[in-house]
Amino acid sequence: MKKLLCACFLALCVLFLSGCQLFSDALVLLPFLPVEEEPLAPIRSDEDLLAVSFLDVGQGDAILVSRKGAHILIDTGPQDAWDALQNALAARGVETLEYLILTHPHSDHIGCAPQILQTYPVKRVLMPDAPTNTRIFEKTLDAILEYSVPAQKARAGDSFELEEAKFSILSPLPGASFESLNNYSVVLRMTFGDTSFLFTGDAEREIEASLIRQGLYLKSDVLKVGHHGSSTSSTQAFLNEVRPQIAVICVGEGNSYGHPKAQILQRLEKLGASVYRTDQNGAVTVYSDGSTLSVSTEK
Repeated sequence: MKKLLCACFLALCVLFLSGCQLFSDALVLLPFLPVEEEPLAPIRSDEDLLAVSFLDVGQGDAILVSRKGAHILIDTGPQDAWDALQNALAARGVETLEYLILTHPHSDHIGCAPQILQTYPVKRVLMPDAPTNTRIFEKTLDAILEYSVPAQKARAGDSFELEEAKFSILSPLPGASFESLNNYSVVLRMTFGDTSFLFTGDAEREIEASLIRQGLYLKSDVLKVGHHGSSTSSTQAFLNEVRPQIAVICVGEGNSYGHPKAQILQRLEKLGASVYRTDQNGAVTVYSDGSTLSVSTEK
């Protein structure tokens, strides 16, 4: 009898273990099977939209690209913009960053990078090969190491995606060397469906001419105007290639540089672009559904 009971117990164990394995396999497949008992809730329309927010951080750049709860932050503004930046990210539900893109190591673009790396889980940092000896650059490198964030050199020809938004790096070219740190700026062209965005950092006329010479396709619906509307950027030839419908200038109110310059505004107006400025409009958000664009401003 004891032998029979033992045999039955062993058989049950084998069946139980086999059943567990089958049940485990079934769990793996569940996400791909329709659930008839509970119909899927309709997706809110704004969840499908791509949102590009040009944040108001004073005299500096900070641009948030968002879709379906995933986010990329392009630059962080100056050091004194931390409260404004943190509030803006919280208002947009940012908890994690897929990428932190630091276009070039000037303080008005990387000023809050150490706080970002300390406060938010960042999956990857993308930055040009443009070292400098400023304290804020050193603090940024220290934070990347302290929080073990993978860092990648930005190189023309590389690409990546965020929830169907496709990014192409147009500049800098590998091995390029410049006198001005502005010209190391990571220039990105993003497409989402039939809509397109061009982010230029502080790239100056030298880089704009190089992009044209290379024969790159620059036409974009939305342009982040280079170098805060400075006369060092946004040449007529470059703007003729981009032909933006919407131009956004990230600039601080009453800044000492006189940005944006009147001649740049005139060029954009001549092209028929709708111009938005963070000093006048506050944060500017451009929404795309893949075919059409809409704009919302804080002011």
